[in-house]
Amino acid sequence: MNKERGRALLLAKRSRVELLLDEMEAAGQEDRAAANAPGDLTDPAERLTAEEGRSGVRGRIRATH
Repeated sequence: MNKERGRALLLAKRSRVELLLDEMEAAGQEDRAAANAPGDLTDPAERLTAEEGRSGVRGRIRATH
């Protein structure tokens, strides 16, 4: 594989990872907003726990890239 091909593959992979990170962040914000919404009868801890887990994953991924 030549350098140009390798570079193109890495850039494409990076774009996919960044998109996934953005989607995870958006989902976390939605969970936080839903957990804080008035009148919600479900346990907000479940959503906040899920958001916290995604936040940790995002942090670890961003630290390695």
